[in-house]
Amino acid sequence: MDPEFENTAGCEGQGREVAEFVDNLKARLKEVERGSEWTRQCEDLLKEINHSLDPNVAYGQELLDIAGGSDLLEVVVQYAGISEGCEANINTLIANMAASCDPREMFTIFFEVINVYTKPRTLHLCIPLLHGLSIVFRRIRRRQVEFFKEAIPGLLEVGRAALEVKGVPGENDSDDEVSESRGQQIPHYQVSDNVPSKLVEKLVNLGKTMREVYSGDDNQRLSDMLVLYILRLLSLASCSSSAIEGAVPEIVMEVMNLLSSSNLFVKEILTSRKLEEILDRYSDDEDHILRTRFEAAVGAALAVYWCILNKDSSTATLVFDFLKSQIENSGRQGVSYVINMASILLVPFGWNQDVSFQQKGLTLITSVLEVFKTISSTSHTVQPDDSSVQIMPALKRIQDLLVHTANTKLRREAYALLIKTIKQTLPAPERFQALFHIITNCDHPSLVSLLLNCVKDEVVSAWPPVVDPPNQRESFGLSTSASAETFTEGLTLSPFASSQVLQFIQCVLRTRDGGLAELPRNIDAVLSALNLYRFLLIRESSGNTNYTQVLDHDELVKGRTYWLLPIREQALRVRSVLERVDTETDSNADMMLGIDCLQSVLYRCLEIVELLQKGSSN
Repeated sequence: MDPEFENTAGCEGQGREVAEFVDNLKARLKEVERGSEWTRQCEDLLKEINHSLDPNVAYGQELLDIAGGSDLLEVVVQYAGISEGCEANINTLIANMAASCDPREMFTIFFEVINVYTKPRTLHLCIPLLHGLSIVFRRIRRRQVEFFKEAIPGLLEVGRAALEVKGVPGENDSDDEVSESRGQQIPHYQVSDNVPSKLVEKLVNLGKTMREVYSGDDNQRLSDMLVLYILRLLSLASCSSSAIEGAVPEIVMEVMNLLSSSNLFVKEILTSRKLEEILDRYSDDEDHILRTRFEAAVGAALAVYWCILNKDSSTATLVFDFLKSQIENSGRQGVSYVINMASILLVPFGWNQDVSFQQKGLTLITSVLEVFKTISSTSHTVQPDDSSVQIMPALKRIQDLLVHTANTKLRREAYALLIKTIKQTLPAPERFQALFHIITNCDHPSLVSLLLNCVKDEVVSAWPPVVDPPNQRESFGLSTSASAETFTEGLTLSPFASSQVLQFIQCVLRTRDGGLAELPRNIDAVLSALNLYRFLLIRESSGNTNYTQVLDHDELVKGRTYWLLPIREQALRVRSVLERVDTETDSNADMMLGIDCLQSVLYRCLEIVELLQKGSSN
């Protein structure tokens, strides 16, 4: 017989044998009755397949090569979780495929199957596949960087999918994600609680493998690629594990160590350029660079957070010392950079929809502020007019968290941190700019109301000292009737104790196009603006001062005709509508109470303004 014909016939026979294995595996999965006997039969079937595909037996390698190009891997992995015996046989078969078949072909096949099962109900099937992939990685010797680069997006997608599920069976499934026929075949749907952590552990080990086996010359390119992969892994690891207070989860520590071995240290993250340089070099190689930048920034912030949290390590002290040195050298610019970096944790994204990352972000920003507090103000080297601009991204993120979070505790902490950040990092002119920017661009009246209370506190703090007793006036060589402004001539007053503060009242009571603030929607903000106006009128008139120029004739006319009278008319209309409503609800009662408070302050302001106008005319 022709040897070539014999070889062809042999290949066809081996192909039929592999196809028969696949058919038997599929048939077993379709069986409805599944007891101990069914489990034993599954184990026996897998043992038989393993024996036939053993590369050390006759024709085993040939069968294994054929199996690698068939549906066998996609079907056999569905037996994971049935029993320990099944898992052991699956791991053996996958290891044999990964170790004996062509590594480049197996790289493609493993990722094809991983992509099939990167779905909420089948993620547990990716665990043995990732183990096989780690074996394949060690066997690839040429064009390693290209293979690793191709692998990273798929690996990260597995991690994201695992953490989106968080052990909830069937959540986010759709008909095109897991077909009904395959769903009926897979014995175990639910992703158990430990699957996300197991998957992340496999992803971390794959990062170690890439680091260990690389033998090429393009070390910079690999290093950049690994740093960005590891930073994104750090986000996944931080979500997949919980930490005891003052301790760092073991999986997180592994990622941190891997980060250090890839030549990116926490102190370099804090220098504001190292990570950007890596991203700039890598941007040409990444299709989704914006997502990569964001996720890498989150990982960088977490790296700093975990170093600071680790109370049992000297690293925390080193990070604090380096952070202090960085701030001393670059002043407010350094503070703004680090706070902006930390605030990225406040932005919810993808699988991070709980409060854990936001809480980490608040903690990290608070730690930075504590460091800044210990440094003398003489080391602030950045020009003051730059400060508010540099820190606005962080303030906006804190504000967004404050407005959108449903967690009451987190909301209180976010507001306290917003005010603390403004007060501790910005001098008076920049505090004014920051508060004005937030208030004028905020669509949430309750927050505007709170911030106007902060403005009032700033006015009180910035108010020049009063020199009232006659003997004090005489000591300055002034008559006892001299006004208080005489004592502050030649001094630069804070904008909070100048005519600029009236801008806060104007921007709240009047819209940008000159319209009147809408009631009752903006009642909280309008009430706080009127309270601030009343406070300034009383403070200036009782102290015989006019720092804010609120007592100027033109300002009094403007206040009465442009602010108070139009608001009075609108408040009366709202009250009339509420009184005509038949149903008595809690919301109507609350609104009526709000209108009462508003009118009380409004009429007091009108009374003061009219008295002052009469006094000036006399």
